Amino acid sequence: MPFKHFFKQIQPFTNFLDFDISSNYLPAPEEWFLCISDVAGSTKAITQGRYKTVNVIGASSIVALVNTLGTMDFPFIFGGDGATALVPDTSIQSVKEALRAVRRHSQESFGLELRVGLVPMKDLYAEGLKVEVAKFGLNQHQSIACFRGSGLSVAETWIKSGRYKLDEGIEGELGKVLKGLSCRWAPLQNSQGCMLSVIIKSRQKNDNAGNLLTELLARIDDIVHLSSQDAHPIKPEKMRPESLGRASAIESRYFSIQPRWLARIVISAQIILLGILRRLNMSVEGIKIRQYVQDNATHSDFRKFDDMLRLVFDCSQGRKLQLMSLLESYRLENKIYYGVYESESALLTCFVQGLNKGMHLHFVDGSDGGYAMAAKQMKEQMAGEMKKST
Repeated sequence: MPFKHFFKQIQPFTNFLDFDISSNYLPAPEEWFLCISDVAGSTKAITQGRYKTVNVIGASSIVALVNTLGTMDFPFIFGGDGATALVPDTSIQSVKEALRAVRRHSQESFGLELRVGLVPMKDLYAEGLKVEVAKFGLNQHQSIACFRGSGLSVAETWIKSGRYKLDEGIEGELGKVLKGLSCRWAPLQNSQGCMLSVIIKSRQKNDNAGNLLTELLARIDDIVHLSSQDAHPIKPEKMRPESLGRASAIESRYFSIQPRWLARIVISAQIILLGILRRLNMSVEGIKIRQYVQDNATHSDFRKFDDMLRLVFDCSQGRKLQLMSLLESYRLENKIYYGVYESESALLTCFVQGLNKGMHLHFVDGSDGGYAMAAKQMKEQMAGEMKKST
């Protein structure tokens, strides 16, 4: 299927509670590739306090794909320490070059291995597996993908075993590949009591899995009101710039300007300038900086679905206890596996092509490795169930 036709023809849904309605989904094109990346040893890196670095590396593969394909209008999803995407066969060579550059950069600049694999959809379909894609509309100008299907977990297993690992070869130019990637906001402090990172996976199969998670999400929404401003992790009026030293230290490692000392000066100057323009409510190219900051909330992925529900939200301790009781009751009934991680704040990793609506996207995770630590808890539940059954 021509690249420009697949994701664009999917009608976006705008109520996240509709995340698993079958009519919202289309099967992934057979000739395309499922791209999966993750930071190997991310849990260890997070325990060492490197969670922001893990997030930046996890988002870098998405940024590389967007810059290579020249559009955000293709299916991708951020998972905290990695990403999942569908890429067209017609662009596979340039995609490989971009991902090789990101992989090398992760190892040489941060000492972390970015594991990258590209699985042909035809190989998954040959095994009778499914990968389907829907489009969740964040706003009038931008959408993100939802994924479902048995092929997702199988593809991840294949890649971790060494199959379909991205080969060595020509690499793209890092400055171009990672253009627009930034991490200039300080951690987003909670206002309700804590930030929760939640991952939920159904234990049921086929249509029953979707029905179960839809029912469960509705009950979660009754407790925490996910669409409310109180629950939203991004409260624009409370957003503050990251310290110049911390922001420039990370971003200068992949900034197009080199040497690094010069990059740090340029990045710091840009942060200071935007701060001044924001205070004065001034514009850049006709866009008021305060409006751009306000749009961060509606251009973020704090709710998503990739065969698992992934949520980051601001929550009171009372509502957290209600949520935990609900999730545990579903687990004890053998309906779900889940992971919940509590932190003081959330993190933003940003991709900014411009300040206009639809030209920037903000990847959300809980501080201290929210998604990765929630996934660790969920995997421990799964391992415990396997021991019981043997």
